[in-house]
Amino acid sequence: MKKALLVMTAIFSLLLLVSFAYADVITINGSDSDWTSPDTVNDDPDEGIAQDYDIDLNYFEWDDVNENLCFAYYTYDTLAAYTADNFTRILINADADGGTGGTTCQVDGIEYYLQWDLARTTPAPELWYWNGSDWLENTSPVYVDVDYGGKFVEWAVAAADVGYPSKFEWGAYLDNGGTGDDDFCPDDCDQRGFTPEPATMTLFGLGLLGLGAWRRRRTAA
Repeated sequence: MKKALLVMTAIFSLLLLVSFAYADVITINGSDSDWTSPDTVNDDPDEGIAQDYDIDLNYFEWDDVNENLCFAYYTYDTLAAYTADNFTRILINADADGGTGGTTCQVDGIEYYLQWDLARTTPAPELWYWNGSDWLENTSPVYVDVDYGGKFVEWAVAAADVGYPSKFEWGAYLDNGGTGDDDFCPDDCDQRGFTPEPATMTLFGLGLLGLGAWRRRRTAA
């Protein structure tokens, strides 16, 4: 029995080390240095009418160490960050169903959105959720953050705070505050995202499989 536990511990530890060695971690600091290989990339479909600080490319990344959904986008020009009444949002259709959820920024089927009011001198992002009849703010999210650096904005929210959706759709919205057309990217909030099973549960399952194989081999011997 002790040998079995030792083998299981060894397998679990090895898988854990491998997992963290190849893990994607996003630090919210306004830098794109850790976005070299995002899970998904989307180009703004409205390139022809781009102006001012409209959205250009946007990215999604799953942070499998912190279990965060991470979003980012570039703008064509530097954000007028502290102009009153300007804001930007990440819209999350958590069940990928346009017939459920609420409507915001003229987009249906949204269960959650992250908002950053550009007028705030210190970025203070908000997480809002649809309760079936109205939008309510989650005043105590596990983790939600946003930061920007010039033309680059990055976001992170805990998967647990948005229902841990296995597959979802999302889009970005930027209110230009009178400096041109407001910008959706993608226009139909159809950029794909995902949330895999928690890494620890996956590794534990693999460890059990390894233990089972070891015991079968020992019995056969």
